[in-house]
Amino acid sequence: IYPDVDQIITRPFKKEMLAKTIVMAITNGNMNFQQQIYKPTKTTSFSSSGSDSSTELYYGNQDNKILIVEDNALNRVTLEKLLRSIGFTNIECAEDGDVAVRMVASAKHAKTHYDIIFMDISMPKLNGMDASTAINTLYNHKKSKKYKPKIIAVTANAMIGDKEKYLSNGMNGYISKPIDSKNRIIDVLNHL
Repeated sequence: IYPDVDQIITRPFKKEMLAKTIVMAITNGNMNFQQQIYKPTKTTSFSSSGSDSSTELYYGNQDNKILIVEDNALNRVTLEKLLRSIGFTNIECAEDGDVAVRMVASAKHAKTHYDIIFMDISMPKLNGMDASTAINTLYNHKKSKKYKPKIIAVTANAMIGDKEKYLSNGMNGYISKPIDSKNRIIDVLNHL
């Protein structure tokens, strides 16, 4: 329609659509060149609740092995679905801290490891604080410290000072319940 226009984009548009259109315009539509330089990162967008319409990008490795430690089955399933929607596929679950410590020890013994652990704080048998301490103790040896998983506290406790308490206990991040947005998870993961 317009002889001097290479590409047209209509509003509203997403960031990845804008980026792709710009790359196509720069490369004159050369798809081979475009595929080499345009590799979109997984994105998430929310508008169902109306409160979170921003788009967050996850900059980490989606091949990370994740362990969800949560005694409430509904919370486990919800968190797992949100993580899968971000692009994670290697996810395992434990229903309490005792089971989690045994799973982490077993993985370490098998010469593998979890990269990220989402640890509920209030659980029967062994709570999240004690489970995190036990897991961190497994990786105290100099050779194994580089495989120590990042532990994210997951809790309904959102009082002033709670986050600092969990971080000083050897956890690496904190997210409060209810976890109803991928953006909140991505934000925590990007700050590990």
